[in-house]
Amino acid sequence: MASQADLTMTPPGERTASGLLRVLGTAFGLALAVGGMIGGGILRAPGVIFGQVPSLTLVAGLLVLCALHTLLSANIWAEVSTSVPLSGGTVVVVRRAFGDTPALVSGWTDILCRVAFCGKFEHRGG
Repeated sequence: MASQADLTMTPPGERTASGLLRVLGTAFGLALAVGGMIGGGILRAPGVIFGQVPSLTLVAGLLVLCALHTLLSANIWAEVSTSVPLSGGTVVVVRRAFGDTPALVSGWTDILCRVAFCGKFEHRGG
């Protein structure tokens, strides 16, 4: 069982109460989580899509188009999110733009879509 001293945060590069050197910080943990989510999607979807595309040139074009779309979407969400300095994700942005009822619908739609997506993969067996 960990003591209370072991559970407190120590800055990177310093030793914890148990004597372990803390070398991995929050940025590493965040990068690991994001990389895992992106990696799972990248490895699962393209094979099915690219199997339907007749030429390698079109596959490369699709990859470039998807990368451009992703970068533009990330830029838009970064701009919109920084204009609303509150936590809460999409719900906060929708509430600011359209009011309480659309924000409620947006939040519940997001939750139900996530549950349905997880259920779809559980039903398929992985």
